[in-house]
Amino acid sequence: MIASEEPRYQKITMDSKVDLRSKLVDGVLTPLVLVLISVLLALLIRPIEIIFQRPGLFIYTTVLLAFAIMALERCVVPRYSEVGRACWGIVGGVLTWGVIEMSNFIGVQGLTSETGMVSMALVGLIVGVLWRKVLPLGVKFFAVALLGGWIGHMGLYYTDLILNMNPASSTIGVYPIMGIVIAGIGVIILLWNFFQSKTRITRLWGGMFLWMCLMLLIYIFRGMIV
Repeated sequence: MIASEEPRYQKITMDSKVDLRSKLVDGVLTPLVLVLISVLLALLIRPIEIIFQRPGLFIYTTVLLAFAIMALERCVVPRYSEVGRACWGIVGGVLTWGVIEMSNFIGVQGLTSETGMVSMALVGLIVGVLWRKVLPLGVKFFAVALLGGWIGHMGLYYTDLILNMNPASSTIGVYPIMGIVIAGIGVIILLWNFFQSKTRITRLWGGMFLWMCLMLLIYIFRGMIV
């Protein structure tokens, strides 16, 4: 009886170790790596602009766009695992958002204009309509990463615009309150990843939303990186 239970105990122990490693890698390391990539991409903009001027920025954006499209293509390759396709989708969405954000430095700043709002709404509606029946898993991660960065950027921009139109509201401390709320959401996501998530895919969803929270906190308390 004891001998028959020993393999079962070893299997449970092994599963627990794999589960813990997944929670650390997918729920903690993944968002930190995404933050590092996002910050690094932004920090490179100013040196490239100073050294190579606008043509350098155009080449830099084109190279990032090529990597983003490569990641998008790989996130729909059937021979990759679901986790692999999800990871490629996240990377592609983050890079694509970086390309859109850097387009402001190349030409007219239309990202936060009415055209930018309409474009974001159009992309969001298309994703919403195609979500359940058409979009594969990797493309879902791609779309959410892209839209998450876009919505966060627009939200902070228009919050700042409204506060500047009403100087009296600056005494309320809107940004610290927003930062505390977002930090609380990030802690909830982290706890959910550790205690409630069941699969690697759900942890990757949590990790991606944690990345969004961390980037918002950086923009709120540090300001724009470039």
